[in-house]
Amino acid sequence: MTQTSDMVPIQMVNRDGVSVVVKPKLRAKIKLNEAEVLFYYGIDKMMARIILQELMTHDTRPVQR
Repeated sequence: MTQTSDMVPIQMVNRDGVSVVVKPKLRAKIKLNEAEVLFYYGIDKMMARIILQELMTHDTRPVQR
């Protein structure tokens, strides 16, 4: 069974019309098999938890004890 690699870009949009340019600072970089996730400062804790849970659900590495 082959697994397709999906890259999902997420962009924050300021809807009030004011243009603010802020370069986000990288907080963590996680790589599991072929998946790579970048977390930046300011990420919602619940969103980070959901992303990590999904990564671990699809992790095919054997469990080490």
